[in-house]
Amino acid sequence: MEISELQKDLAAAFRWTAKLNMHEGIANHFSVCMPNSNDFYVNGSGMHFSTIKASDLVLVEQNKIEEIKKNPDLVDPTAINIHGAIHKKVPHARCILHIHSKYATALSALKDPTLPPIDQNSMRFYNRVTVYDDFGGLGFEEESNKMAACIGNHRSMLLANHGILTTGQTVAQAFDELYYFERACDTYITALSTQKELKMARKCDICGKGPQFGNRVSHAQNKTRHKFLPNLHSIKIDGKRHRICSTCLRTMKKSV
Repeated sequence: MEISELQKDLAAAFRWTAKLNMHEGIANHFSVCMPNSNDFYVNGSGMHFSTIKASDLVLVEQNKIEEIKKNPDLVDPTAINIHGAIHKKVPHARCILHIHSKYATALSALKDPTLPPIDQNSMRFYNRVTVYDDFGGLGFEEESNKMAACIGNHRSMLLANHGILTTGQTVAQAFDELYYFERACDTYITALSTQKELKMARKCDICGKGPQFGNRVSHAQNKTRHKFLPNLHSIKIDGKRHRICSTCLRTMKKSV
């Protein structure tokens, strides 16, 4: 069977995750949907991330899911449940990456797993990550459906006391989300270890939103570019200087 670029991309994601030491050997799962279909490729059971090749990936067809679940030596049934449910119910989740990386998992173990805006990576994820706080231990069917509902329109979902799950329209987009989320968590956990007060990014004095890094994806070139938004403007109101974001500034100008 001819190996597709999709399979090669997913295999590369496994290899890079191992190279960056964000894996747990044979645990965790990555998947990507076939074009115009909810059938998906996923890693088979017992394969170390560092050894996975494009030809090793298992194609899970939606009309054969129940049959494949009966063969746990082929694919972990929890992977089929979780990835199958999310691929079906979350349109933007064409690729799903789930790992227990060191710093994302450390963040998931905190009572308050909010990632504050303390650097450009954490700004990117500020108020943009959903937290699944009802994890029951194994991704059975009911659990998988609840996880799919929790993602909503988010690209990333932190699983309390567990790890991180990222999504994307492409493998590249999902991996970019995964890599920079782990970097953001690394910075935050390291900053906490100093036991010093954290310096947060400035926020708008009106809406309370701070500067964030957002993704703009050029589908034509399949590249992700970063744009700093929203900008904060220093405005004097009634003799007192305020920092106001572009959105609030436009609203103020319209009301004048």
